[in-house]
Amino acid sequence: MFEDQRVWTYLDGSPADAEKTTTRFIDTAELSRSATGLRIWTAFLRADSADGRLPSGTFVGIGGVRTLSADLWNLG
Repeated sequence: MFEDQRVWTYLDGSPADAEKTTTRFIDTAELSRSATGLRIWTAFLRADSADGRLPSGTFVGIGGVRTLSADLWNLG
């Protein structure tokens, strides 16, 4: 996901930072899950997209809830 240039529209950095960003994201998500039980999920298409460009099973993103600090949550 972080290798997609469009994702970086809303983040600091670039796709060159993808591996470091992914590792940090996973570590933070795991700490949140361990501490609170809150977690994120991956999302895949269950059927081909309406325009036919994306086949069933294509990864389309993530969603869920995770803590970023003791008093800050990320919902998305």
